[in-house]
Amino acid sequence: MHALFVFGRKRKFLLCMAALFSLCLIAWLCLRGLQPARTVLEENPLEVNDAIVRAKLLQESLWELGLCSSDAVAELWARGVQQRSGAMQYAALSNALKPQYAASLERSFPGWVTGVSSPWVASFALSAPMQEREQSRYLVTFSTETSDGPFETLHAQITVAQQNGYYGITEIIQDEGLQTYSGYGFTAP
Repeated sequence: MHALFVFGRKRKFLLCMAALFSLCLIAWLCLRGLQPARTVLEENPLEVNDAIVRAKLLQESLWELGLCSSDAVAELWARGVQQRSGAMQYAALSNALKPQYAASLERSFPGWVTGVSSPWVASFALSAPMQEREQSRYLVTFSTETSDGPFETLHAQITVAQQNGYYGITEIIQDEGLQTYSGYGFTAP
């Protein structure tokens, strides 16, 4: 019985590492997308198609992978907001929220780089989880800054639940001003 438990833990660890690797690849592809499109097309148009296919496959693979704790999900999402990474935020979401968020990103932040250069999210703090039934709620406090110093504090309440053995965000309630940084629910003017 002990061997089965160890195998299960190792398998879960390996799946979490695979998810992390997938996130890194998605981030790399997103950053690569920041090159001017004309330059990439002139160099190798087939490479662009390959990158699009790879990004789509990696995005779809995240539907089968997940994080192993609610704390890890909350941390990943908040870090994604701070680092302006739509890919990190996407990975923290439940499968039910992923299509909605991806559509919002494609509309408003097609490179999946969220937020603005100034003011920027300088730091974040996570509350201890509040357990409710089979889900955890976190209050996330973001501090923003400009070159002149502190700017404003913004809040989000995220709900994390376990689905298919992994955890994901099932609900985000955020200050309206945070939408620009998270990309969640954002509509470009």
